Amino acid sequence: MIIAIDGLSATGKSSVAYTLANILGYTYFNTGLLYRFVSYIMIKNNITDIDKVIELLNHLNYKFDNNQILVDNKDITSLLYTDKIALYTSRISSNLKIKKWVYQFQKKALLKKNIVIEGRDIISKVARDADYKFYLYADINKRAKRVLLREKNKSFEEALEELKSIDEKNIISKDFIEPKDAIKIDTTNLSVDEIINYMLNIILKK
Repeated sequence: MIIAIDGLSATGKSSVAYTLANILGYTYFNTGLLYRFVSYIMIKNNITDIDKVIELLNHLNYKFDNNQILVDNKDITSLLYTDKIALYTSRISSNLKIKKWVYQFQKKALLKKNIVIEGRDIISKVARDADYKFYLYADINKRAKRVLLREKNKSFEEALEELKSIDEKNIISKDFIEPKDAIKIDTTNLSVDEIINYMLNIILKK
């Protein structure tokens, strides 16, 4: 079974997808982490040429498994969550060549089945045939407060402007398409447990 979770930043996608996957005993695939990995490789190797980084990625000894990335058997996951990586990721994530590489990686992951995959364009471009499709949305002020929970060094205004910038980039680049066939969930006033229970009720009914 494939469960795809789509939505804008800070709507709860990652927390919900990770917890849901654990409950079901499924593989969890975090698309955002994959883009952060690409950024990490570019920065670490001082590469700005997209063709060169893709060539390096295709020959690199790495493993992406259940929200963890290993390079030469060394876990580098914690190194991917820095402000520098986040900023770099926002710049390169709309590059068509990088997106194509990520899409191909995701397609291979979907062959394993029994997976919960989340990301901003998962339903419209990657997991179109997913068994269950959920689209999460929330008030931007609430989303900004969620950003502050994981990035305590930011002010509310900084978090708000960051989300506005990310949303605008998605719309301008047409990366983000609100899926018409997904079950829409307003997460503004819902906890992670409440969102998951709602999803499970739908999944278990069938």
